[in-house]
Amino acid sequence: MHAAQHGGQIIYLAKLYNGEDWKYLTIAKGKTDEYNAMRRRQAGVK
Repeated sequence: MHAAQHGGQIIYLAKLYNGEDWKYLTIAKGKTDEYNAMRRRQAGVK
């Protein structure tokens, strides 16, 4: 648990540092299929 809290602190600081350029590390709810299709296209997989 303690190490996870430090991970959260690091992410929080990175977000503060990057400001408007921050990109979230998660896939939006309900967008998994769309994300997987995009990654397959990027990898050249049909």
